[in-house]
Amino acid sequence: MRKEGTKPDTVTYNALISRCEKARHLPKALDLFQEMRKEGIKPNTVTYSALISTCEKSHHLPKALELFQEMRKEGIKPDTVTYSALIGACKKISELPKAMELLQEMKKSAVQPDIVTYSVLIDLFFHNGRLKEASALYHTAAQLQLFSHRHRSGQYHTIDLHGFTVACACCAVSKVLKELRFGSVCGPLIIIVGRGRHSRGAANLPKFVPLFLRTLQPRFNPSRIPHAPLRVCFMHNNRGRLHITKQALCSNGWGDAVFQHNAGVL
Repeated sequence: MRKEGTKPDTVTYNALISRCEKARHLPKALDLFQEMRKEGIKPNTVTYSALISTCEKSHHLPKALELFQEMRKEGIKPDTVTYSALIGACKKISELPKAMELLQEMKKSAVQPDIVTYSVLIDLFFHNGRLKEASALYHTAAQLQLFSHRHRSGQYHTIDLHGFTVACACCAVSKVLKELRFGSVCGPLIIIVGRGRHSRGAANLPKFVPLFLRTLQPRFNPSRIPHAPLRVCFMHNNRGRLHITKQALCSNGWGDAVFQHNAGVL
């Protein structure tokens, strides 16, 4: 490019840094950033977002936070991609307090979280054993129509989990079970988990969603007799679908159950 007399600009460097991000090559991305500075080319939101995302993929939260502070000092406004990458970096090292701090800062700055932001936060809470907060975040995202998981076809209620992470899938299932209020269920429940060929995170869904369902326990009834675990099985003609019968849903008082989860199992 330079041999032809064409000078690189911000767009050029952003593209190069984005390639480093995909290759997870943080040192090269930082070298390009320094070169960009020496050339007198000003970075923008896309530049910093790509750099922070490269830090996230390299599990380097301190550098990501350093770049974030530098970005704000220069008066460059972070966007949803920037915050999502930072929260993703927090997730990589289970830095829950910092992730929540960033979420609050994001809201104060009127930057709207998207499906990536919520997915990362839900994963972070869920895998730290905080299902209640993970479920609340999922509920908020679902209200914003960022997640769409349930539909009804004939007598069946269906939960389609294609593209869901394990944590988001488990929160979706838990939410639907509560919504259905089993005492009035009019048909069986089908949970589409797929076989892991096409969806992000789906390779683990056939393993972990049934395990999650079996660890759910309803609250004790007044007589202090615990309910039986919810019975779930794969459909014999489709190993990508879980089947919960109407009988299983309506038995043992599951209709008014409050779900509790032993997070250490997953």
